[in-house]
Amino acid sequence: MGLDFEATPEEIKIFLEEAKEQIQTLEDGIMSLEKEHGEIDPESLQSIFRAAHTLKGSSAALGHVNMAKLTHEMETILDHLRKKSIDVTPELVELLLDGIDGLRIFNDEIYQGKESGIDVNDLVLDLQNFVATALDITPDTPKKAPFHPDQTDLKGPLFDASLETAALEIATSLNQNVFEIEVRLNTENTLPPVRAYQVMMFLEDIGQLIASEPTLQDLEKDRIEDTLKVLLVTKTDKKAVEDGIASIPDCKKVTLTAIKKANKTEKKEKIISAKPSTDLARKGVKAEKRTRSSETVISPTIRVDVDVLDDLMNLVGELVIDRTRINSDIQKLHERKEAEEALEKLGQTGNHIGRVTEKLQELIMKARLLPLETLFRKFPRMVRDLALKAEKEVQLVMVGEDTEIDRSVIEQISDPLIHLLRNAIDHGIEKPEERARLNKNSTGTVCLSAEPEENYIVIRIKDDGKGIDPAKIAASAVKKGLITPQKVQSLSVKEATELVFMPGFSTAEEVTQVSGRGVGMDIVKKNLENLNGSIQVFTEVGKGTEFRIELPLTLAIMRTLLFQSTDNLYAIPLSAVAETNRISKAEIKYVDNRKAINLRGKVLPLIHIEELFNLPVPQISGDFYFVIVVKNAKGQVGIIVEKLLGEEEVVVKTLSKLLGETRGISGAAILGQGEVAFILDVPSLLAYVTDSRLAGACCN
Repeated sequence: MGLDFEATPEEIKIFLEEAKEQIQTLEDGIMSLEKEHGEIDPESLQSIFRAAHTLKGSSAALGHVNMAKLTHEMETILDHLRKKSIDVTPELVELLLDGIDGLRIFNDEIYQGKESGIDVNDLVLDLQNFVATALDITPDTPKKAPFHPDQTDLKGPLFDASLETAALEIATSLNQNVFEIEVRLNTENTLPPVRAYQVMMFLEDIGQLIASEPTLQDLEKDRIEDTLKVLLVTKTDKKAVEDGIASIPDCKKVTLTAIKKANKTEKKEKIISAKPSTDLARKGVKAEKRTRSSETVISPTIRVDVDVLDDLMNLVGELVIDRTRINSDIQKLHERKEAEEALEKLGQTGNHIGRVTEKLQELIMKARLLPLETLFRKFPRMVRDLALKAEKEVQLVMVGEDTEIDRSVIEQISDPLIHLLRNAIDHGIEKPEERARLNKNSTGTVCLSAEPEENYIVIRIKDDGKGIDPAKIAASAVKKGLITPQKVQSLSVKEATELVFMPGFSTAEEVTQVSGRGVGMDIVKKNLENLNGSIQVFTEVGKGTEFRIELPLTLAIMRTLLFQSTDNLYAIPLSAVAETNRISKAEIKYVDNRKAINLRGKVLPLIHIEELFNLPVPQISGDFYFVIVVKNAKGQVGIIVEKLLGEEEVVVKTLSKLLGETRGISGAAILGQGEVAFILDVPSLLAYVTDSRLAGACCN
């Protein structure tokens, strides 16, 4: 077939974006057909049909033969569903979903510029055979000729057999007409491109433009003499089309030729050599969505390249840094109590820059937000397929898809959510017969929900399956050598349950396609902590399990608590700070050779930040220490610091990969006077305190 499309990179980019949306619309619709058990909503079905119809036209215009061929067969089946000549069956849904997978492969071909080698003919034949069987078509019954938009035909004459076949197939599926239209324009009174464009817009309103000579791009560049030719699919009759064109000024002569299968061989030999316009075809296949009104509806949203947003975010970050510097300079000048008038004006300027920066920051952050629906909508298909493989009945309930979060976070939480959903189906939900024995509904429920809480987004994955047995978890961890039997005895129920996050842990008795290799939950936890997020597990044996994930709205700017130790500046995400305390040296005790204090009846481990980096521990003068208590799902630890500097909003700068993996540091920030503060990685701090104790227990 080849992937040498006659389209600009920008046209291909637009096609890929639109194709991705249409394929997702098709999958959502097909999933809803299965869910509704044959009770087809006509409006929903029409939406699915239009998505297939649009994708077929645009892929044919681009020149991707396999995608156009496959979408055509899927469109044929959807048309039969619209006419209620065939019913929704599990076999049909499976075939259509296989078609969706094929379309995604072909879309990836275009994106990567490399053919996949997938043969579409077998799937096309399966779709055709299904229709033949459903309609009880015998071998003697004439079948509609399949749509084969050959690549060379698409690049050949404008109204050749390939384009006529495409137009006839579209017209047959919609019970409409195909016209070849020739319009002679009066070149004396006006510019021909203006009138030709009016004719094209009129025809687009009443039908679908398959091809034209000249193309829309040619018209925009004034490339036309006195004749416009169009291939049109429409339900409007011949006279109404003629009258409509004739009503446009300066159209001297209008000739319409109806194209039918019967007279296709009688077509006149004179042809116009031209290529179908990608842009025109794309507009044509969307014509049904347009209103008959002459008013133009402008979309309230636009696509913005993520690189542009990243650049804007970097500029906003620089503004935030400058704002902090100005405020710091103003404060220092005030302390000197000089030049009061100049200070007042500088203060006003600083306040104004602050307000503008905050507003700009807010708007840029809003531009970067995406609804979680963009991620959630791929899960119903995944859950369905996993449930079929596991021979289980599962329904997925999704709540809060409209919750918005930074696109950089969305990109990184896809894999963790996929793994948690897989575990819910494979380990959580029981098989129908077991659920019946337990007096449960034979269909298990997995609920995926999202909601904002302060500066965080909380995502929950909850199932009504068998739950997690802490005793079984602990026994499995001991069996795999992840923890000693002695240490297990001292674990609470919560701590025993959270052993599922240890590397190499698994309770599966056999390895399946879904899970059982002991790889996953530790990676899930690590990936979420890399996002400054956290995960907790709540479970009840026989009732079900819930995983609760907390994620920051954005990773670019954060509120932090600044402190100083020796000559270094550090920042801790404010969301990880539980409290700050001032303690006396006498309060410090030693547990397992580690510093700790009694904080309201609980042992709080203490750490000097230098210990994490193998630096000399400073000798703090005086009888009191400042302690910052940090927390996450793993527990709490107190950081002994020399000086607390207060809260500050900082712009997060990632560290160069040349530095390698730096334990305990997640990034850096530039402060008001140009100083650099290291942003602490709280999970690493807690792992240093807790995991080392577990490792020691394992080795004892």
